[in-house]
Amino acid sequence: MRRLKTVHAGTGACAIAAMLTVIGLPVTAMAQFTAPPAPVSDTTPGRTAESDAKKGDMLGNGGAIMGGSTLDQVQYDIKKRNALFDGAGNAAAVPPQEMVKALGTGVTALAGDDPYWDGHDSAFTLGVFNKIRGAGLSTVRIPVSLFGKTTRIDGSGQIDQVYLQRLDAAVNAALRARLFVIIAEDDGCACAANAGACSDNLSNAWNYLSQHFQDAPASVLFELLDAPHGAVTPAVWNGWLPGLVSVLRNSNPQRTLIVDGANEGQADDLSALTLPADAHTIVSFRYTPDAPVITQVAADFDAVAAWSKANKQAVMLGDYGIANPSGGSTERIVWTRTVSQAAQAHGFARIYTSFYLDAGGNGLFDAQSKKWLDPMKSAVLGK
Repeated sequence: MRRLKTVHAGTGACAIAAMLTVIGLPVTAMAQFTAPPAPVSDTTPGRTAESDAKKGDMLGNGGAIMGGSTLDQVQYDIKKRNALFDGAGNAAAVPPQEMVKALGTGVTALAGDDPYWDGHDSAFTLGVFNKIRGAGLSTVRIPVSLFGKTTRIDGSGQIDQVYLQRLDAAVNAALRARLFVIIAEDDGCACAANAGACSDNLSNAWNYLSQHFQDAPASVLFELLDAPHGAVTPAVWNGWLPGLVSVLRNSNPQRTLIVDGANEGQADDLSALTLPADAHTIVSFRYTPDAPVITQVAADFDAVAAWSKANKQAVMLGDYGIANPSGGSTERIVWTRTVSQAAQAHGFARIYTSFYLDAGGNGLFDAQSKKWLDPMKSAVLGK
């Protein structure tokens, strides 16, 4: 498999055998997240079991996962999906492959450094989650940046409470729209520059976040670190994972965790990943080349599927898009559709790189015109 280039700029390898340390915080020291009241069923406008059966869309993920299913089968799967929203995330185990199927198609809703996080004017509003669900997507990824450009966690491991309130508001709005939520620690670039500082910051961040969200429904997932790279070499990342997973399992014994591979989570580096024994983990890979080379997609995804099968490990496509802004729109759309369909054919949940049109030319929605970019939206849905 060829090497894919991404938007992240690595800072060079660093042989730091860092051990994770945790500043313990009692649950009583923080306000707890409260999930919104659950509706009786999925509330997507105009969506019924009958319409799902006609479309063959089992889980509202924009693709015919099990075309030709009977109405009873569709109703059963909708009930299973709703159950993931209606109980605490630690109440019952969800097999990783089942969760991958439920996640379906999603998008990163906003950036970790979006002005929203600091209370400034932003294109992002909480209302976008209804737009995303109404368009047929099932999942949103919400990046949190706690120790990158802006420090939002102090030396005692406490997260800024105003920031936390904004995070809670975003998570709650997504859950009300019946969207799965991936809370993704988004400080991969800060970690790439200084793995030693990252080891403490990352474990303290998850120690706090995991306790804060421990009563959230199973439809809330944790992504440990976006695209580890630079000083966080495969050896360093593999060395951190057992301790980091242990931190999360102290308060969330059965919540689904998402683990990116090192070297920016590239598909061809999955073999370098060593996972701790854990029954509720999904491995995420990235697919963000500089150029939309369509002829390579099938071989790359076949290789990921082979790794998944050989390692008996659930896999999802955690980020995809074209890294080079000079790519033509037509080629970008065709490439995106090809990747979406390849992920769907292999049973990988997929998260498109950006909801809002960004400087790199990726996006589903133009914030200036306040209109969907319909050809790209269809491409992400695999249509």
